[in-house]
Amino acid sequence: THPTSLFMWNKGPGYYFAGDGNNKEFNNSVRDIIAEYISPAPDSYMIIHYTSGIWLDTIPDIINQRSLFNAHRCFFGIDSFNIPNWKNELPDGFSIVRIDIELLANEALENLNYVTDEITFMWPSVDRFLKKSFGFCALTDNKIVSWCTGEYVYGSHIGIGIETIAEYQHKNLATLTASAFVEHCNNNGIKAHWDCWKRNTASIKTAEKVGFKQVLDYNVLWAEVS
Repeated sequence: THPTSLFMWNKGPGYYFAGDGNNKEFNNSVRDIIAEYISPAPDSYMIIHYTSGIWLDTIPDIINQRSLFNAHRCFFGIDSFNIPNWKNELPDGFSIVRIDIELLANEALENLNYVTDEITFMWPSVDRFLKKSFGFCALTDNKIVSWCTGEYVYGSHIGIGIETIAEYQHKNLATLTASAFVEHCNNNGIKAHWDCWKRNTASIKTAEKVGFKQVLDYNVLWAEVS
């Protein structure tokens, strides 16, 4: 057989449609799968990615949602590594370390649950993450305050997920943690990518400080589940 349409779900709000959007049999099957097996919870949301405008006519029926809104995202590729001496820029009392099995087993670390939640949101298990991906986090006073993880991997490419605890923002920690991540990528022949909402100016500025350059604008659909 030669499939002409594709649907993927990332276990969270991400839904992906590609190929022929007018494949009625396929579309009906996906609608049944979403309704019976995925069943988005009330008051949640869906972020719907699509590869051509044809899907715009069929997606509302497939997901049984009429209130869809266009949203805009930016995709960045690494252009140059701007902060090779990132370790020298760490504030006093902070360190950046690799996320490994020892760190994830240290239940005394404050905010560890945020990191494990991030990992298991994007990966089937922590073990799978440790085998296929990697990440770094910023520490101070036995507390995780910023983290950067590989959210998806394909070939020699990896997508970045990054977050900083609110009270530790505006301290350059996201930039430095991402720099540790990119340094590891460069040392291992991996190409890092950064993806964020177009309105997220803080994320865009951080990406550019590290050395990422925007290569693509693209649209997605946002659906509030009623």
